[in-house]
Amino acid sequence: MRVLVFILFLFQTIFSFAQLDSGFNTNEAKQTIAMCNSFNFIKQFDSAHGIIPEGFNLSYTSDVLSMDNKFQVYENGKVGIINYRGSTNKVISWVENCYSAMIPAKGSITIEGKPSEYAFSNVKDAAVHAGYGLTIVILSETIKAQINALNSKGIYNIIITRP
Repeated sequence: MRVLVFILFLFQTIFSFAQLDSGFNTNEAKQTIAMCNSFNFIKQFDSAHGIIPEGFNLSYTSDVLSMDNKFQVYENGKVGIINYRGSTNKVISWVENCYSAMIPAKGSITIEGKPSEYAFSNVKDAAVHAGYGLTIVILSETIKAQINALNSKGIYNIIITRP
């Protein structure tokens, strides 16, 4: 029985690693995971120096926006990373999390009387977390400005993270 379990484990491991070959860049994954932890480093150590991957430079830090959201933009050659801060200990941040209904991934949200069109997917039945969708719509102008700034520097490969 132990031999059978070991063989099953071995096959599972082999097939899991095989998934990483086609179109998956392990270095990119490691870098974005590190970025996702940068705000925790800043909170604990007053600096993200120990977690930001080598070669990436901070080019922008947003003000605190919307429901205690914040993001930073990093650059490394032809790659840009827009890194969102995750939930904080503020009540409004958790209100965003609790607003967890799923809404269509394409539609319109009206904020203070102004409708805003959004599209997270072209798949007809796709859905998105309502709190996340609302936040992205609220932050969209600031995010678009940063994407345009990256594009003006010739950076079109942009990764967006959210822990």
